Amino acid sequence: MAKSSETSNSDSHQHDSNMNGLDLEQQEGEFLTTYDEVCDTFDDMGLKENLLRGIEKPSAIQQRGIVPFCKGLDVIQQAQSGTGKTATFCSGILQQLNEELGQCQALVLAPTRELAQQIEKVMRALGDHLNVKVHSCVGGTVVREDQRILSAGVHVVVGTPGCF
Repeated sequence: MAKSSETSNSDSHQHDSNMNGLDLEQQEGEFLTTYDEVCDTFDDMGLKENLLRGIEKPSAIQQRGIVPFCKGLDVIQQAQSGTGKTATFCSGILQQLNEELGQCQALVLAPTRELAQQIEKVMRALGDHLNVKVHSCVGGTVVREDQRILSAGVHVVVGTPGCF
C-alpha cells in the first residue's frame, strides 16, 4: 500500500510540473488563461431580469466567473465552500437557456448524489422566476418516474455518471 501511495504522489508531482511548463496561450486555436473583466454588480453582467432575484451582490468568484461562462468560454474556478461556485455555473446555464423550448438544453454531471441534488436545488431556486424545469437523475430513485419527468420535458438535467 505504501508503495502505491508513493507512486501516486510522484505521479501527482510529475503532472504538476508538466502543467507548469505548458504554454496555454497559443496552442491550436485560442486559449484564455485569465478573464480580466470583473463585474461588481449583477446589473453589470447583463443577466436576465428574473435571474438572481433577491441576491444583492455577487461574490468574488461570481464577479469573475458568470460573464465568461455566459459567453460560452470554458471556465475553471476553484474556491472554498460557501463562496458561490454552484450559483456561478448555475447562473451561466440559466442565462443561456431558452425557456420556451421544452427540451433539455443542459446536462450537469456531479460526482455524488448529494452534490447532484444540491445543484438541482440551487438551479431551481435561481430559476424560480424563469419557469425553468430542472430534474436530477441519481441512484436510489425510481427510474420510471425519472423517465416520465424527462419525457414531459425539462430544461436542465443534473445527475451522476452512474445514472446515465
